[in-house]
Amino acid sequence: MSTNNTHKPIVLASETHGMHLSPVLVGGVRVYVECPEWCEGHEGDSPTFLQDLSHYSEQIALRGPREGAEWLMLADLRADAFGTDTDPRVVVNAGGDVVDMRPAQALKWADQVTAFADKIRGLARIAGEGQA
Repeated sequence: MSTNNTHKPIVLASETHGMHLSPVLVGGVRVYVECPEWCEGHEGDSPTFLQDLSHYSEQIALRGPREGAEWLMLADLRADAFGTDTDPRVVVNAGGDVVDMRPAQALKWADQVTAFADKIRGLARIAGEGQA
């Protein structure tokens, strides 16, 4: 019987499926949690229980039309790290009104936002005609 003393690194299945490990303090204990590729990590998070942990993507912001204006809308991806509903969802915060959408709902709403932007372009063209 031959023994092989070469140690191969352990490759976690998550690393091959777009996941990464992120450290987080849970109840004061450092643990490593599998995070989706889009998760920004959990620095500063310190939930009491794993069930309280959520994954968050980078936020995108729509700012007001004036220079230096505050945001009008924020959006990001979120998913519960543990529990019964771990599917990602799109979360939009419009001035404090927070809407949590599944992907199909978010795509439908994005189409409405695009139509609204097209109408703003139309208004701007009409306003610009009067200035010629």
